[in-house]
Amino acid sequence: MCDSIKLKNTQKLAAFYNQNLLKDAYSQDHFQKTLTEKLPDYQSSFEEQARNYNHDWELLVAMGYQESHLDANAVSPTGVRGLMMLTNNTAKAMGVSDRVDPYQSIGGGARYLEQMKAEFADVPKTDRVWFALAAYNMGPNAVKSIQRKLRAQGIDDKSWANVYAYLADNKASNSRYGQAMHYVSNIRSYLESIKTQTV
Repeated sequence: MCDSIKLKNTQKLAAFYNQNLLKDAYSQDHFQKTLTEKLPDYQSSFEEQARNYNHDWELLVAMGYQESHLDANAVSPTGVRGLMMLTNNTAKAMGVSDRVDPYQSIGGGARYLEQMKAEFADVPKTDRVWFALAAYNMGPNAVKSIQRKLRAQGIDDKSWANVYAYLADNKASNSRYGQAMHYVSNIRSYLESIKTQTV
């Protein structure tokens, strides 16, 4: 890959890592209030399901905040619902019979994330979680399609920097790319905030 492309991709990845979604007082207050009020009800479930599926429990909390602000009764206009906002089909595939049951929802989300990690087992461990989160959001086939396009250009398709740069470069032509970028970036930012505070 030529140096100018490497530099551009590095700059985009720096934006991914340096983004802070909680920089304004309202966002920080809402985040802290949600964790303080809701997390105690669900923390043991997050911890248990993280152990069951080999995840960092705080990552699952960050996903839950991104998906529903830890609202077990959340429903989107597209019909996804519950704390981890599972589609009906995903819930069934994950053995979830009641999407608004927080324990089942967290378990279904954790199991699905583990499946997404397995889809990208050839990606280095340091980047695999970002691939898995993008796949959780937009589906594994969409991420693999991006990987194929990168490979066809002679670009390393197992680097999150390159996938993120592709999403950024093409988000105007595909709204799902922008959504996936924000989804993964938001979770990374929430995870960092959760890890740096005592709840």
